[in-house]
Amino acid sequence: MKIFAYEGKFWQFLNTVTDLVWLNILFIITSIPIFTVGAGMSALHYMCIKMWRGEDEGITKGYFAAFRANFGKGTALWLIMLFIDIVIIADLYFYFTGAIQLPGVLMVVIMMFAIIYVMATVMVFPFQAQFENTILNTFKNSALYTLSKLPKVLGMIIVQALPFAATYFYVQIAPVLLFFSFSVPAYTAVILYDRDFKEIGGIE
Repeated sequence: MKIFAYEGKFWQFLNTVTDLVWLNILFIITSIPIFTVGAGMSALHYMCIKMWRGEDEGITKGYFAAFRANFGKGTALWLIMLFIDIVIIADLYFYFTGAIQLPGVLMVVIMMFAIIYVMATVMVFPFQAQFENTILNTFKNSALYTLSKLPKVLGMIIVQALPFAATYFYVQIAPVLLFFSFSVPAYTAVILYDRDFKEIGGIE
């Protein structure tokens, strides 16, 4: 086995790690304006799909091409999600602080919607990155996929939360977030959903 040969597993692993580090930095830089997070997240997942399939032809070029291609819908998806997030957080805050009184049944409905919504949003940008669709259908397909593949989606949520949870308990590792916090969870998610996406058929 040529583990340490240039084509061997060691160098392949090292190349993947360095590509993920650079991809993470690109995502953070392009997300600084905040409203561009959706385009960045779509590009991030697009490149992770390409990396996993061994189809990428350059991280920087591929990322910015995907960023431009997803800018319109990706930004719209992100802004809609951001608005819904604010509404849900505000409702929960005012309810638990006693500022507003809501019927118990209505509060249960809001909580259930919030839980399903949060889980479904994990798949919004992977679907945007891989499938040509309307904004409404992207949300719908993300929700349907989440409900049909719940264990996988829960696994993705856990992986995405791990870097930030670890930083909360061990603040000294916060600089690590700069290098792995978004790209590694996205790459791990691809490993979980790629077979399903291939069966559905997406952008090549």
